[in-house]
Amino acid sequence: MGLLDRAVSQGTAQYVIYACLAAPAFAFGLRMYNARNEYNRSNPYQSQYAKADSTPQTRRK
Repeated sequence: MGLLDRAVSQGTAQYVIYACLAAPAFAFGLRMYNARNEYNRSNPYQSQYAKADSTPQTRRK
């Protein structure tokens, strides 16, 4: 079983390496996503999602 143990340990090491490489990118992406949402919540008239709400609605008679 030495060969199987070696393959499993190499696979685990590769997984750990990829996890360590991906974690900062994931954290950065999450931070940018949260910052964009916070910006859109605090500035609704500058948001691309709230352009329909930024124009004053006039009532038609």
